[in-house]
Amino acid sequence: MTTGLLGDLGTTTRMWEQQYDVLEDAVAFDLPGHGTAPVPDGPVGIESIALDVLDAVPGRFTFVGVSIGGCVGIWLGANVPERLERLVLACTGAKLGDRDDYYARATLVREHGTEQLVEGARDRWFTPRFRDDPRAESILDDLRGISRAGYAACAEAVGDWDFREHVRRIAVQTIVVYGREDPVTPPAVREQLAHLPSVVIAGAHLANVESPDEFNHHLRSSA
Repeated sequence: MTTGLLGDLGTTTRMWEQQYDVLEDAVAFDLPGHGTAPVPDGPVGIESIALDVLDAVPGRFTFVGVSIGGCVGIWLGANVPERLERLVLACTGAKLGDRDDYYARATLVREHGTEQLVEGARDRWFTPRFRDDPRAESILDDLRGISRAGYAACAEAVGDWDFREHVRRIAVQTIVVYGREDPVTPPAVREQLAHLPSVVIAGAHLANVESPDEFNHHLRSSA
């Protein structure tokens, strides 16, 4: 069974390196304008990213998403459950943060690039005990190389995302994984998915990078 992997805003498929060994037939995707994915020539949305995933994976598949990748997973689970075997939603929600904040970040990146975001991302993505680890540094190096247009378009997609009225439509086996110290998913965000089975593991927003053994355990146990 194919497993599709989609990560966080500002990351590339590198963030999944510690998951590949525990998954069979894993396919990791880059967000628009991230990594090797083409730079979008206009706006993107969670739905359009989800449709690209569906086009890329034939038949039924398992989907694992972190943050914006998890938003895509929520959309898939609610709209095309017949295409999914199971769903792992990590460090995500039916609504993440404030729309104006994401749009302001998009404007900043269009004007000055992603280098301006590195230290803020370090604080969100990793705990103090991990943020200077070589694995963390490699993820942050990828952030520096994300295209301005790609990052900005995906930031606006997160800002526009609000699925709170529809989240109970998810109709596939699902587990939600949170990082214990994730500032992006405070209690109000976690409450949005409280009707779904969930676990909390060590780490911040990129808990799969910081705590791969715990994360991978739940990947296997939810199979």
